[in-house]
Amino acid sequence: MKLFVFAVVLLSATQIRAEESTAQYCQAKDVLTEGQKRLQCMSSRVAGFEKDNDLGQKLVNYAWDQIAASYDHLLLSVNFDTYTKDRPGFEKLYRGLSDAAWNKALEVIKYVALRGGKPDVSVIQENVSGKTVQASVSELASLKEAVKIEKLLSQHAHNIHNEVQSHHKLEKNQLDAGMAHFVEEELIEQQTENIRKLVGLHNDFQTLLNGEPECISNKNTQLACFLFDEYLQK
Repeated sequence: MKLFVFAVVLLSATQIRAEESTAQYCQAKDVLTEGQKRLQCMSSRVAGFEKDNDLGQKLVNYAWDQIAASYDHLLLSVNFDTYTKDRPGFEKLYRGLSDAAWNKALEVIKYVALRGGKPDVSVIQENVSGKTVQASVSELASLKEAVKIEKLLSQHAHNIHNEVQSHHKLEKNQLDAGMAHFVEEELIEQQTENIRKLVGLHNDFQTLLNGEPECISNKNTQLACFLFDEYLQK
């Protein structure tokens, strides 16, 4: 199911990129014949993207992980939108993270297309598998799950940056500064901010619960959970 959704995302991103200009495009794989002349499309690939499609595919793998993370955060969100556990603040927090992950996946795919990469969904390697989130979790445990998801994404982004930095060693003057900048500014910084925010929320909430693992029937604990959820709604 996720593979089908990701294929749709790839198609949508490609259409968005094409609609941004009225220029005529052709695919690099197409070779047109006109009499005795052979016309072949050019490619926008330079630096690391020009050498091979390996770096671009690593970004596609990261985009896939963002899609998986979006589903995981959405599962956390709906967990707090039931008649037995109505926590609109927690729901809002995780739904926002889910939407952000989905939008980031689109942004990454658009960047790959901009650089002339050729996304291949048949060779995707995922790091965020969607198996990290349990079907039902407490408020405090959900924050821990969310931190886990974002840390996996952050580690993946750092791994890509290391690949970009070392890729030029295989051949002189092939450091892809553009991709390194994109990974730093658009991926790593966002993940760092998400992790910092979620860890802060987890630690503050844990302090409010006074050592309890979840919102038990104790009046003080129930009040702490209610007020914390109210805070998340702002």
